[in-house]
Amino acid sequence: MPLNCSRTWRYPMSAHRDGAAEETIEDRIIHCLLGVRTHISGEEIARLLRVSRTAVWNHVSKLRSRGFRIESVPHLGHRLVEAPDLLLPSLVAYGLETRVAGRRIVYCERTTSSSDVAEQLARAGEPEGTVVIAEEQTKGRGRIGRHWHSPVGKGIYLSLIVRPSLSPAKVSFLTLLSAVCAQESIADFAGVRAFLKWPNDVLVAGGKVCGILTELNTEADRINYAIVGVGINVNHSAQDLHGVPGATSLRLEAGTEISRLGLLQSFLRAFDRRYMRLREERYKEIRDAWLEASATVGRRVAVKSLAGEGCEGIATGIDEDGCLLLRLDNGTTRRVTGGDVTLVA
Repeated sequence: MPLNCSRTWRYPMSAHRDGAAEETIEDRIIHCLLGVRTHISGEEIARLLRVSRTAVWNHVSKLRSRGFRIESVPHLGHRLVEAPDLLLPSLVAYGLETRVAGRRIVYCERTTSSSDVAEQLARAGEPEGTVVIAEEQTKGRGRIGRHWHSPVGKGIYLSLIVRPSLSPAKVSFLTLLSAVCAQESIADFAGVRAFLKWPNDVLVAGGKVCGILTELNTEADRINYAIVGVGINVNHSAQDLHGVPGATSLRLEAGTEISRLGLLQSFLRAFDRRYMRLREERYKEIRDAWLEASATVGRRVAVKSLAGEGCEGIATGIDEDGCLLLRLDNGTTRRVTGGDVTLVA
């Protein structure tokens, strides 16, 4: 099946070796280098990978051309000094140790949208936990038909395939869960305080750094699969975000570059933990975590529905299905299931 993706790798983690032939030799060399503290000889790598020493040298040279700093010493071998800021499957999977999230990793140097690729895979039966990562998106998607600006090598653009045993009425918890995981990862790994705006935004200093887009394939009362798309502005400069209203990046707020690889791994681990709780129907735990980080509850907000209707009031919480509760000026409470929410005061 053709994927709308330039230079694609599909990588299975070590616990799922059935598809190991899908790895590239470069992926496998990276793992050899990551797996040792000192040098490893070209002869040993060749033996492990069952290729010639010339092939090893050629692929090491290719890795150098991609930004890997590899030290090569006669009679000692090769040592990885520094890896580039690329979200290659071999780097993402190394030490990840998740149960579901990242079970398989599909990497695209450039694509329309990681969710487009994930949709193709999910329709073809790709297992739950597959992650599609893009270095660049030409048509990244946000909610309500918006475009997600995705310059190459600046952010994290990923889509997760999940097949939850949820009723469609509870699907909002996938978005809430993902937003909580992004907020936690940004705080824990990047050291930047972040807050959540219902239903899908992560804010830092009032600016948007992350958005979540959950797309479903359903029938009757069951979800066949869901695609959870996540976009995080990591190392964008002010110029990168020129013309994107209300957006900021972790680099701009932290004042320093952030490792995209480290942040991505942190997010996948957080998602894995909380998704297990969702499987156990621990909705209150997810709801409470979202409320704790909320920048919405207690604030006056304006809501514009998909049909164009608007209302305004005080956000008082979210209900058992993850919908926003809004106290209108006439004292009544409205249950908001969707739409565009703006913080007013």
